[in-house]
Amino acid sequence: MPVSPSNSPPAAKAPTGSSLRLRLWTGHRNPHLEEVTEKMTIVRESKSVHLDASADTVWQFVSDFGGYASWQPHIASVEMQPNGDRKVNFTRGDSVVDRVTSRDDAAKTLSYGLVPGQPVPMKSLNATFSVSGAGDSADVEYAIEVDVPDEMAPMASVGIGADIDGALEGLKTSFHG
Repeated sequence: MPVSPSNSPPAAKAPTGSSLRLRLWTGHRNPHLEEVTEKMTIVRESKSVHLDASADTVWQFVSDFGGYASWQPHIASVEMQPNGDRKVNFTRGDSVVDRVTSRDDAAKTLSYGLVPGQPVPMKSLNATFSVSGAGDSADVEYAIEVDVPDEMAPMASVGIGADIDGALEGLKTSFHG
């Protein structure tokens, strides 16, 4: 059956609200629409660590976006792309491409998120490192927020918490030996 404006499949709807709504065209002779809704949940984990090093020294270390594999145990390698994006290869065998979304050297904050269009179950991922302190003392907060299907929320919380724990432990090892 040739496709014409009267029987062509409708475009997918953009995500709205807290659920992902898709319109699917069945492709039958008498096409009809059915709506599928997948509820999404935002999961946020945030933890911090105190380090015996100046905030400036810690910031120089944490803000090296391509160097995370040297101190985050769940990252096997990082491949920086010519456009500044980075491909992160995890020790569990998967990988994602992410990019810096904001960096403020004065405030010592670095945020990054997923590059859109990847085949991952997360609708979004936003992570932020914040470094503060005075003298030879620094505090680092690492927060990660993901938007995942409802049924993945408990697993996402545990996984994100473990990734944060590993990163903060890596920082302690890097600065305390």
